[in-house]
Amino acid sequence: MLENYSKSVLIEANTMLEMSRRMILPAIECYENKLAGAVAAKKAVSPSAACVYEGDIIAKLSDLADKVYSGANDLEKAIGEASGESDIIKESLSIKRLSLLALAFFEAFTKPKVLVIDDYGMFLHPEVLIYLTSVFTNGCKRASQLIAVDCNPTLLEDGLLRRDAVYFAEKDSFGSTMYYPLSNFRMGPSSKTRAMYESGAFGALPITSEFRFVNEEA
Repeated sequence: MLENYSKSVLIEANTMLEMSRRMILPAIECYENKLAGAVAAKKAVSPSAACVYEGDIIAKLSDLADKVYSGANDLEKAIGEASGESDIIKESLSIKRLSLLALAFFEAFTKPKVLVIDDYGMFLHPEVLIYLTSVFTNGCKRASQLIAVDCNPTLLEDGLLRRDAVYFAEKDSFGSTMYYPLSNFRMGPSSKTRAMYESGAFGALPITSEFRFVNEEA
């Protein structure tokens, strides 16, 4: 996904560069020439005509054209550097995952957005997962929401999430999945949520079997 995102950004950047040089700058130059021709025609009829209006527009257009030209050159340089790097493709799965989450968080911090993330902590160190979650819950000032699915008990760190924001999933006797919030359970002020979960207080623990490999040669 991150590789596709990087490719999409490069395509958009190249498109913008092409539009700037083949469409925007020529259009500005064409209009400037028309205005300059109009000024010359007026001067031919009335040498004393000030032509302030046309002169101001030409000056503004010329300034904008210079900025577009400079920006296009900077963009071309950035495209060359991005294309020549040993891309994100060669980075570790953890770095790729972290980069994707950073992009999603940035969008949620700049405009209201609902992020739905499956395997939220995949490829991430538990401490990094705690840090990312705290960044979102404490730093997101927009009306954004994070809906994450994960089985990492690190997320049960006390004070990290509200108790009514944590839901457990467990199969019932009919094989259907039940969902229930942590807030359904009474807990004392000194209770340790993660330790209680791992001891089976809330259910929703993985089902393990007695399967073992047997060395028949032993």
